[in-house]
Amino acid sequence: MRQWRREASPLIAALCSAQQELMIAVGDPGVTVLAACDQLDRAIADAELWMISNPCPDGQVAESVSDLVAACSGMWAMMTAIARRAPAGIDAGAQVLPRTFSGYMVERVTALAHARDDIRRFGFR
Repeated sequence: MRQWRREASPLIAALCSAQQELMIAVGDPGVTVLAACDQLDRAIADAELWMISNPCPDGQVAESVSDLVAACSGMWAMMTAIARRAPAGIDAGAQVLPRTFSGYMVERVTALAHARDDIRRFGFR
């Protein structure tokens, strides 16, 4: 398990970093948000491929990492859709975005917070 954790740590850190960068870019123009989405998409793909090739020996840790990847995937999908619908930026495009996006965003942020808290419980940062 130690070796798995040592090898997984940089991937999880990259995933969390890309997710944070996306959240920082939220108020920026759509093109900046899309660039951050691309970064998160790459981190998600890297984590998914690595997890397939390197199954976690601990089922609880595997579930937590999978939950984090899923939460990041949901955030990526939502933010990509928003950035495409509001190219001037989320703040400027608030009037053109359906109210369902705001509810979905709260769900995605909550899911990410839970997933990140859960992964920290296992010693990942």
